[in-house]
Amino acid sequence: MKLGWGFLNAQDPWEIFLRAKFITREGLLINYNKYSSIWTGLKDAIATVKANSKWIIGSGKDINFWRDCWGSEVALLEA
Repeated sequence: MKLGWGFLNAQDPWEIFLRAKFITREGLLINYNKYSSIWTGLKDAIATVKANSKWIIGSGKDINFWRDCWGSEVALLEA
């Protein structure tokens, strides 16, 4: 779970590395299976963290209108 949270809120070098490895240039999770001993568990942890987390309104600097999910599981870019 901690790894999933760190992946979604990357600040440490290892979290930034994982995001670079498993997120596309468009900011989406890769949708193919990359051979990695942690990828399967990380995908499950990310899904659990997303399902049990809520946004806190702030300055808006980290908001991506097209790629963030707004009331559904699908981003506007994918809809």
